[in-house]
Amino acid sequence: MSLRLWACSRFLLLFALPLGLRAGHESGMMPTWEEVARLHFLRYPAMEAADLYKLVAQGVSGTRHLLVDPNAARRYLQQELAGVEPEDGPLCEAIAPGGKVLRVHLAPFKALDLSVESLFAAMSESAAEGGGGAAEFAIAWRQMIRLARRGRIPVSAAELVRLAGVPFDPLAWTHHSAAFERLYRPHYRVVTRKAFRRHFPELAAEL
Repeated sequence: MSLRLWACSRFLLLFALPLGLRAGHESGMMPTWEEVARLHFLRYPAMEAADLYKLVAQGVSGTRHLLVDPNAARRYLQQELAGVEPEDGPLCEAIAPGGKVLRVHLAPFKALDLSVESLFAAMSESAAEGGGGAAEFAIAWRQMIRLARRGRIPVSAAELVRLAGVPFDPLAWTHHSAAFERLYRPHYRVVTRKAFRRHFPELAAEL
């Protein structure tokens, strides 16, 4: 399989299984919030409440927080890519219901030798599209609390309730937990699926 075929199907990006079904192939494949959360806990078993908070916040609000200063965001993207070693692996992960918002992982992005300018354009377009705010986050977070209380996700419901009291601010999101940073070395950018398809048409068939 060529490296470029490591694209963004729901099954590939969350299970790293061989390509077969593509996100968008049929509406029933699109992930719900419960599926997004549970699949991320499967892929990242050391995820903590802070990581779940970041996941849901990004899935709701997108990439606006990185584009307050577009020039700085572009420089930071270039610097981070320069320091990342190229690696095989899933390029994208769905982080919102319907696969509408994606994390694009920079190590496989670099391995595929994709365009940095196109990625930044997708980020800018995603930011311009806006995204949800505090009300949308509160709805999604209440779902997370219910899932935790029912034992559907392996995280403390009490900790999620505590985080529910943190004012929702896309400009001041929590960082990943120390364990997540150490074990998974996250380097990614958040974009909408629509923007990524527009700026990477060669991968659009796999989205």
